[in-house]
Amino acid sequence: MFTYVKTFDFQTGSFLLDDVLVGFPLKNSYLYSTLSNLSAFLLVMSLIIFIVNNRSFFLYLISIEIILLASIINFLSYLYFLDWIESEIYIYYILTVAVGESAFGLGLLIHSFNLKKSISPLLFNDLN
Repeated sequence: MFTYVKTFDFQTGSFLLDDVLVGFPLKNSYLYSTLSNLSAFLLVMSLIIFIVNNRSFFLYLISIEIILLASIINFLSYLYFLDWIESEIYIYYILTVAVGESAFGLGLLIHSFNLKKSISPLLFNDLN
């Protein structure tokens, strides 16, 4: 992606070769901006849920999952549109954290079902 551009230096009176990032168009800038807006929207909404929620632990877990999903969407857009190959490694790390958190939430749900014999959300409102 780097090309060499000849520029004239007026102080020395000679031509210089500069490596400049030239011709870096996005594949589809509308789709890139849509994915970026979706990621920002999911991040803001999950942060609002995380801040406003004061009773349900499962809503905390769901909002953290949505935050992780927003970051995965953002890194996927980097990978596809900007050819930033390191984002694939970040996606795998984020997916590993998301899978661990989902397993933790499912384990809590199964344990609370064994205690209360119901999965009604009204029974799980307290964080005590």
